[in-house]
Amino acid sequence: MKLVELITTPECQHIYQRYFKIVATPKPPHQITSKQIYQEIVAYYNGSIQNVLDILCYDEIVFLQNFEKTKSYRKDIPTINTLINKCLLIKNPNNNNYLEIPKDIKINVINAVEQADIDKVIQIDQINELLIGILAIRGIIEPQELVNIYHSYDPSLSRNEVNTHLDTNHYLFQHYFIYQGETELLLAYEPYRPIIQKIEQLQTLVKKTPAAYTAKQLRTIAKYGFDLSEPAITNLYEAVEQIDNLFVRELFRDSIMLFCQIHGDLNDLIYMINELKITNNQVIEHLEKNLRAAVPLIHSAAFYGLSPYDYYLTINKDSYFSEQESSTFYQLYLSLLEYTNQVFKITDISMKNLDYIEQDDFSQIRTLLFDNPNIIDHYISENPEHLTNYELTIINDFKAGFIDDFLILTNLDDYTLVSNETGVYAIYGLVNHLKEIYPNSTLPQVCNLALLPYRHKIVFDGLLEDRQSILPHKQIRTYSHDDIIYELPHTLLN
Repeated sequence: MKLVELITTPECQHIYQRYFKIVATPKPPHQITSKQIYQEIVAYYNGSIQNVLDILCYDEIVFLQNFEKTKSYRKDIPTINTLINKCLLIKNPNNNNYLEIPKDIKINVINAVEQADIDKVIQIDQINELLIGILAIRGIIEPQELVNIYHSYDPSLSRNEVNTHLDTNHYLFQHYFIYQGETELLLAYEPYRPIIQKIEQLQTLVKKTPAAYTAKQLRTIAKYGFDLSEPAITNLYEAVEQIDNLFVRELFRDSIMLFCQIHGDLNDLIYMINELKITNNQVIEHLEKNLRAAVPLIHSAAFYGLSPYDYYLTINKDSYFSEQESSTFYQLYLSLLEYTNQVFKITDISMKNLDYIEQDDFSQIRTLLFDNPNIIDHYISENPEHLTNYELTIINDFKAGFIDDFLILTNLDDYTLVSNETGVYAIYGLVNHLKEIYPNSTLPQVCNLALLPYRHKIVFDGLLEDRQSILPHKQIRTYSHDDIIYELPHTLLN
């Protein structure tokens, strides 16, 4: 079957995206027909064997060599899919299990893979895998930052040489696309295209912390999607490999990879896997067990490449509270906000999916809670989450919390001093110290905060609403050490 014959098949729907990443100078979509696209792809591949080799890696070359020699192939779905996307393999429209090299480029493709300089191919693969690994952990990145990070691992190439490689290597083109950020053009990792806006949004909410991976780890991530040097991740990878159905296996692997990049709710992923009902229960149970162990250790673009475990470990160095203490607070606080939302029906989205709730909706729910403290009494009376008396006492203490426009005065080692009209408060971060968001060089500054009592300290709940247009008005600016309030009133359950 010839490549141009695909014009009458469903494969034609995706041809422009493939064409754009294959030929050297693609035309805009409104200036070329589908038939012309196929003709240009054929002409490009038949132009020289180097055009074929430039778009292939070592594994793909070996696959094509064996495919042509034996007329059979191993069930390597990722490699098959990439070769289909590069129009170097096609499926027979009458038999999806039958693959072939298109007849109109077959001679040049066979010549290319047979004449490949394998040592040179491997050398270029090393460069590409490192760049792809960096793209994979970061999701989106400014081009010069990508070059600088690469250069920190491999100074044997100059920055100009890395830039040139980025701009000209056709194999690499398959792995990234140009993304318009808020202020500049960025490089985005192609497999994350469906979630790239979510990644960008999440990155604005966290502290940018460098991820420390070895070059070998990055190349492993580029090749397999995961860092297999971590035993828990290797166990998960092997659990996925036990799924018999090849396409289901790839679906699971891709779903896990995308889920981890946006740090989703693990229970949602497990629910989705169970609902698919396309593999046996024993495999599902094994998969679920390994998911719970591995997911906190898998890199996440939402955290600039850090795993959730490493991210929280890093930022908790600047937090007064342990990870467990912070987790307990948010579990109880979000449960109370969920209850408040059920009363006032502000949003249909659960607090368990906090990342998807509009900030204005969250702010409104929070305000309704503090304006109606009787909600806490009703919550305690009903105890919908079957909390212990100790946990209910923590929630009851939230009655002493309040929201106001505070003047952020200064950051000290463990806490930040803020003031309103009535007092100066020492407030602690549950995850981040406030200095991470408002360093002393930016102070004083007005910000809307919710303060609550927790473990004999005053904490803020993490939602910060800048009041940059508001100048300090009646907030206290002059104070002595004795004026500082370190605790809010505590209440006890009857």
